Order: sequence, then structure tokens, then C-alpha cells
Amino acid sequence: MLALLRRLQKPYSLMMVVLVAGFILVAETLSRQGVIIPIPFLLLYVGVVASGSLGGLTSGVVSGALASGYVIYAASVGFGPATLTGGPVQTMLGCLLYFGSGVLVGRVTTQRDRFRQRLKEQEESRRGYLYQTVPAAHHAA
Repeated sequence: MLALLRRLQKPYSLMMVVLVAGFILVAETLSRQGVIIPIPFLLLYVGVVASGSLGGLTSGVVSGALASGYVIYAASVGFGPATLTGGPVQTMLGCLLYFGSGVLVGRVTTQRDRFRQRLKEQEESRRGYLYQTVPAAHHAA
């Protein structure tokens, strides 16, 4: 658990996971009181994609796993009309969609962030080398 929290150090990582978990709790609480959110699974999907996009791989995986768990739960208790959750095949495909999207978007975001960091380090290294080798360049900047 501590290793997971260490990976959620980016500013939006933990916040996005908490928002996805919060949405699940609100949707379930409202459902038990008879108030149905019009498009809960689509909103949950947007949350998973935003979590992976803003938080990176770990955030996307955790949010995708939470959403997949909620899809399984919703299918087992009969959340809304049968056409909303479908049968076992649709439930499995829904879980794959949520988890796969979280992993894919989170992985791309993490790769992008690593690439940016590497590019920034190379730029600083080259700028330092330029300042050391060309004395006039130091005064021109």
C-alpha cells in the first residue's frame, strides 16, 4: 500500500483516484435511494480516462480497477435496467474497457512525462556545455 501511495506523488494522481472513488460512492448511494444518475457508466469512463491522462500509469490502473470492480458489482446487484449492465459477456467487456483505457492512457501519459523530463535534462546539459565552450554565448544570452 505504501508503494502505491509513493507512485501517486504527481499532483493530480491521488486526487483523480479519489474523484473516481467518490463518484462510485455517490452513484451507489443515490442508486440505493432511488435516484439514478442518467449516464453513470459514461461519466465513470470519463473519470478513468481523465485519471490516466492527468495522473499517469498508476492513477489510470487504480481508477480502471475501481471502475471495473464497480461494473462487476453493478451487474451482480442489477443496477438499473438489464440493458444498462448487460449479461456476463458485456460485463467482462466493460471491465476490459475501463481497465484497458486506464492502463493505455496512463502509460502514454507516463511516457510523455518521462520524455519531457529527459528532453529538459538534455537541453540543460547542452546549454551548460555551450556556456563552457563558447565564452561569447554566455554574454549574448
